[in-house]
Amino acid sequence: MLTCIKPGAGRQRRMPDPTWRSVDAKMRIATFNLENLGSRFHDAEAFDDRLGILRPQLERLRADILCLQEINALRSEPGGERQLIALERLIEGSPYQSFNCISTHHPNTMRPADRHNLAILSRWPIETSRQFHHTLVEPPTHRVVAAVPGNVETQTLTWDRPVLYARIVPPDGFPLDIVNLHLKAPLAASIPGQKLDKFAWKSTSGWAEGYYIAALKRAGQALEVRLLIDRLFDANPEAAILVAGDFNAEEREVPTRIVAADLEDTGNGRLAKRALILLERHCSDPLRFTIIHRGRKTAYDHMLASRQLMARFEDLEIHNEALGDELVAYAAIGDSPESYHAPMVASFLDR
Repeated sequence: MLTCIKPGAGRQRRMPDPTWRSVDAKMRIATFNLENLGSRFHDAEAFDDRLGILRPQLERLRADILCLQEINALRSEPGGERQLIALERLIEGSPYQSFNCISTHHPNTMRPADRHNLAILSRWPIETSRQFHHTLVEPPTHRVVAAVPGNVETQTLTWDRPVLYARIVPPDGFPLDIVNLHLKAPLAASIPGQKLDKFAWKSTSGWAEGYYIAALKRAGQALEVRLLIDRLFDANPEAAILVAGDFNAEEREVPTRIVAADLEDTGNGRLAKRALILLERHCSDPLRFTIIHRGRKTAYDHMLASRQLMARFEDLEIHNEALGDELVAYAAIGDSPESYHAPMVASFLDR
């Protein structure tokens, strides 16, 4: 049975399962947005349909370390504590079932959040872990100007989800610093009195301010991730760092640039070793996408590695062959069992 612990709750010492070792004994690290896993858990037929789609995708990854996003927490009985039951069902009977696991918790309750938890599953023991949620960056404030009927208020803008960090040391290998993230979606935040319904606005001013707030949250959490990365480099200038997850931003958008800190942006050669490199650049342009929206193929999911880790980088796979258009599916299919994010897996020399 999978047991996910809260980050920082102690070291996980479950030893690696020797079966189903990754191909050619290379270390494989993957990221996958499962897209509201567990939202239809109590509809047995619908959830079984999801398992039939997602399980083969996880099996194909053959990952040693797996970064997952959008895992909903459920109660096994009314009034019970929320647990990652849907994730347990998903990996039941697979090698992932024996992996060590950490997951995020709601900052106020110390229990899994209702929606969109993060998890890291590892073949090897997780030496240390922690979640970051306004740990390094205070929540910014914003004075709302487009509210209706004109009541001006100051909002505290908190991140939608924590970021999950783990330090993993494979046997006879090198220490890995793994950061799993899911930044805010590029959908306008709510402005008092400005919404007609879930997706319709009363005014362009209301939509624009909501979109600005969403962008501010996304960039602010990216800043917290970059500050975490710099702390890891402060402790070890040769750190092997991998940041993976759903950035909800393309390569040249602000959040991704903040996390990467490319030399062309910092303008200082002495900072080059602190930059992270986007692994998708290894793929040819026609294959470099993880979502399709209104016919446009792009990458919102990314994996970024430090130069120390890049020395061991071998290959990146983006499993997007069966990916559908998320907008078309939402309108035409309804409760699709698929995730409209493609999983990614990077392989590295493991020693």
